[in-house]
Amino acid sequence: MMKRTILFKLFDYPHTGEAIYKVIDKCITTYKLENKVFSISFDNASNNTSAVMRLKLKYNPICEGTFFHSRCVAHIINLAVQDGLKVIETQKEAFKRMLRSIFSNTQRHSKYIKTCKEAGRICLGPNWDVAHRWNSTCIMFEKAILQKESLIEFHNLLASRGKCSAYHPSGWETIENVTQVLQVFKTSTKTLSGVYYPTSSLVLHNLFKMCLKVNELSVRGRPYCDMADTMKEKLRKYFKELPAVFTCAAALNPCFNIFGAGSLIEKIAHQLNLNTTQEPNFGEVAKARFNDQLTKLFDVYVTKYGSTASHIHAAMRNAAFGEGSSQMEDLDLYAYNQLYDESSQMHRGNTSSSELGRYGGSNFLQMMSSQEFKNFDLLAWWKSNENQFSILATMARDLLTVQASTVASESAFSISGRVISIRRTRLTPKAVEMSICLKDYLDAAERVQDKRSLEEELDYEGEVYEDEVEAELTTPMTDEEAELDEFLRNSSSSGSAEED
Repeated sequence: MMKRTILFKLFDYPHTGEAIYKVIDKCITTYKLENKVFSISFDNASNNTSAVMRLKLKYNPICEGTFFHSRCVAHIINLAVQDGLKVIETQKEAFKRMLRSIFSNTQRHSKYIKTCKEAGRICLGPNWDVAHRWNSTCIMFEKAILQKESLIEFHNLLASRGKCSAYHPSGWETIENVTQVLQVFKTSTKTLSGVYYPTSSLVLHNLFKMCLKVNELSVRGRPYCDMADTMKEKLRKYFKELPAVFTCAAALNPCFNIFGAGSLIEKIAHQLNLNTTQEPNFGEVAKARFNDQLTKLFDVYVTKYGSTASHIHAAMRNAAFGEGSSQMEDLDLYAYNQLYDESSQMHRGNTSSSELGRYGGSNFLQMMSSQEFKNFDLLAWWKSNENQFSILATMARDLLTVQASTVASESAFSISGRVISIRRTRLTPKAVEMSICLKDYLDAAERVQDKRSLEEELDYEGEVYEDEVEAELTTPMTDEEAELDEFLRNSSSSGSAEED
């Protein structure tokens, strides 16, 4: 898997669908990509959908554009989480007030640190939640739970002295129960936001795990059932028609295969209560639609690559599942056991002589252990089976290239917020573009695009700036400029999750 930033342009208002279309179209024509774009990923803003419709009309993508547009799954997950958290807004704010009574006062914070050190306990700083910073609420809760005993003792001491209001112990129980669910969403977000392994093939699997955890929450009574209903409603809205690019990519993961992908579709429909009185067979219809989409895509590739697919060799690198907590490992094991049992019971008649039939009629999961299932190297598998399934391997190269989230590209915007600072007010748009693209290519050479930021460079730049001020080579920033510079740096890393 490889990721490159090839263009970073100044995009003035208005950000209409037509304006977005013109910017993307210019990029496509500039780099001669007219016949090379398989899919475009966006967040959930309606003007992005409008731009995609215009692009479809111009470029007439394969299968009538069925695979051309995919929404960022990480955005959808965050929207579902934020809607769910609104249900417990009162409990969350009470919990934050308890934390602020300790951490927002410098003297109390220092005393808390000293108390923890004397008792030999863990002491972590606060991590305040921001709605558009994915997983921030979960991280805030996790940090607090790790030092729960210390926080309870210290806050009770403050409350006994009349320095803050008491916090009811039942609040901790609510936060701990909610955190168990948020951790599943957090792990799925991280897994589906990877750069160096395919993520499109993991969407169904992770959606199924999230649905399982939400349904587990729904049987615990209020407010948990209300929270679960709200989250399920949001997931239903976006996944009522599962994008073909994700269902077909899952089918090209031999852990699931065509049968397993269809089974996951039916299970997700059941978990999200999509089989209603009006549509009692929704899951079966969705499964049939997926099989039809996969067959049509395969026919396109047979026509286009049938005589040359065996000679196409892709440069593939190792891939890995993201690491999860023990709870996530249990859900992985649960999914593996269900798929294993079902694949064992599946009736296998005469296997078709076509590649798709031979692939679909093979039971690869029966040859895997649960550990191999969790650590499966998808790209390496297709590399080693390219000769056996030459056309499907060519399909896999395109389908598995599509990423489930736009995190990889949005990271460029976070970096730009550090490049364009108070100390760099005269950078031209062209200079900014060259800086962003050059940094991305240098990081790509070291395979660290998912890790490296500009913080080290900025620290060094800050030291140079201070030396220049002392030498009277430049004027120091005013307090207002310094505050603005700090605000821009902090806000640059927070993306925006827009909902149509």
